[in-house]
Amino acid sequence: MPKRCCVPGCKGNYEAELRSTPYRSVFRFPKNEELKSKWLASIPRKDWSPSKDSVVCDAHFQQAEIVRTETYVLQDGSANTVTLSRPKLSEGAVPSVFPNVPSYLSKRQVSSRTDPAIRQDPSKA
Repeated sequence: MPKRCCVPGCKGNYEAELRSTPYRSVFRFPKNEELKSKWLASIPRKDWSPSKDSVVCDAHFQQAEIVRTETYVLQDGSANTVTLSRPKLSEGAVPSVFPNVPSYLSKRQVSSRTDPAIRQDPSKA
């Protein structure tokens, strides 16, 4: 049975058993107390503490914070990229996307700025 997301309003892996929605990757709360407190502060849930089995699904992280591949350098100097069977989070990742709660509780990451020349003349893109 898949682990279910603990974020309020999220149905991550609740319907996966019925095969009506795809399975979502889930991540356990960090053991580092400082990072764990950041997770708890960002998740819109009052007077709650996670159990050892509590998880947060990948829907609540920026895609850039989820590591799905790793690159290894072989002895001959060539690089080999493999897809991880279980995605992992980048160091310091904190859940920040909460689509089923009021928008002021969800902190979307601002996209990086484009080159000023492209902003002034989009045909250069």
